[in-house]
Amino acid sequence: MLKLSILSLLILFLLFPYGSLKSAPQSSERYKVSRPFYLRIDEKQETEMADRWAKDIEAKQGLLGDSQIDDYLDNIGQRLAKVSQRPGLKYSFKAIKSFDRPGIAAFTVGGGRIYVLISFLRDVPSEAALAFTIGHEIGHNAGYHLPLQMQRRMFLDKIVSEVALLAGRIGESDWEKLVREYSDKASYLLLLEFSREDEKEADLLGVGNAFDAGWDPTAALLWTRTGSRTIMQVIDDLNKQHPSPEESYQYLSQEIKTLDKKKGLINTSQEFMQMKQRLKELSSFTRSK
Repeated sequence: MLKLSILSLLILFLLFPYGSLKSAPQSSERYKVSRPFYLRIDEKQETEMADRWAKDIEAKQGLLGDSQIDDYLDNIGQRLAKVSQRPGLKYSFKAIKSFDRPGIAAFTVGGGRIYVLISFLRDVPSEAALAFTIGHEIGHNAGYHLPLQMQRRMFLDKIVSEVALLAGRIGESDWEKLVREYSDKASYLLLLEFSREDEKEADLLGVGNAFDAGWDPTAALLWTRTGSRTIMQVIDDLNKQHPSPEESYQYLSQEIKTLDKKKGLINTSQEFMQMKQRLKELSSFTRSK
């Protein structure tokens, strides 16, 4: 009976969003994450899934393919990734033309693969807001949200029994095959529908990433009220999986209070303005063709 009781608790961890089972950090503590002990999808499997989905997305949606813009994004992203809570992942940052859902700013398919929408780059008011947005997507990676969502979907779709998996009755090679086959068939759009707790966790990690890399974290507060900064953030009644702007403002304000005082934080930069100018040039060139 004891084994079954423990197993039941583990299943709860697997079936429900990770963030919803964690206690909120105290007001004096920075938000921290680590790899969930119940996650059976390893980094190699996560990376392979992300590579396949990235190839499909890039073929369908189209990359901007401008070296100046991509180099700028990569510089911002790598600075953020270096200070993130999962710095060992191989990250890439690319500008993409469109996506299958309206109203998005940036998104990730896991494995460190992060995309930023051109429309967002045109509208984002400051480099600090851009850093927060990219930091948010890095936060999804640091929180293992994609592989956790994948594992939960496999249980809910009855691809594998959570009891058999947790009890060790599925061999490693069989598990790898199941993950590979399911990821080939699964819709990445479905897997990107993160929970409210996932989005909140990514926000908290994103604001910490931006601060640690040298950007002004208060830009995140402005962005919660004026911009669309997370994937699938459409109109409120179609967006129940995201925290409201008021809720986001409240918990981000609390998190910013835990950050050390630091001088010389960046709001914008010459490189940011050059990126904006380059986008205008590319837009003018496209219209003239």
